[in-house]
Amino acid sequence: MALAIPDGLNTALIHDAAVAIIGATAAGQRVLTRFKALGIPALVVAPAATLRLVRCDEASDDNRRRVLEGYDAMPAGSFGVVQVVGDVGGAVLGDVVAHRLKQRGVYGVIIDGPARDVGGVLHHGPPVWSAVITIAGMASRQIAAESGVALVIDGAVVRPGDVIAADRDGAIVIAPDQLVPILAMATRLRDTEQALHERLARGASLVDALMGPDVHGNQSSPSSDRR
Repeated sequence: MALAIPDGLNTALIHDAAVAIIGATAAGQRVLTRFKALGIPALVVAPAATLRLVRCDEASDDNRRRVLEGYDAMPAGSFGVVQVVGDVGGAVLGDVVAHRLKQRGVYGVIIDGPARDVGGVLHHGPPVWSAVITIAGMASRQIAAESGVALVIDGAVVRPGDVIAADRDGAIVIAPDQLVPILAMATRLRDTEQALHERLARGASLVDALMGPDVHGNQSSPSSDRR
């Protein structure tokens, strides 16, 4: 699924737009806070393909196969979201898995758990966000895998097809029916912010830029509080 994303947007603008559209409380419940980007990725916006990995007592080759099939099944144009439940022995994504996902056409991956091989991931894979970095690998024969299920991560519900927006600052989950109005609002905020930078470049003070009339002659809106 290709999404038309206006130029110049970032997750800060998308978050502020979500606050304006659905309210601060609801927007806050959609932010994924514990993840750090590997490298400095540009904005990625794509629908979620979900995978839950759960430590189990019984080891088998079938378990390993289902884990690998879960990654193989992530479709082109998706944003992989992987939840790890329990101690799986180490990273659930490294350079080999990342390479496969990039070859599949996956746009980005969030790992609610450990990743490793950062250099290889950056070289071979799509943009990756992870909660933990480790040097250990996973015990895949002792992991049960569930694909296409709803996940709860950082208190945010992530369903297959929900839209993930992520960049170097963080990530947010967007309901598909809210994407168009949120992107439209984020575009307006982008234009307002650009006008603020132009004022600052001309020597305006922060008080004048953020508390004075906006570019249309109206008093600055509460959204300027987030600048």
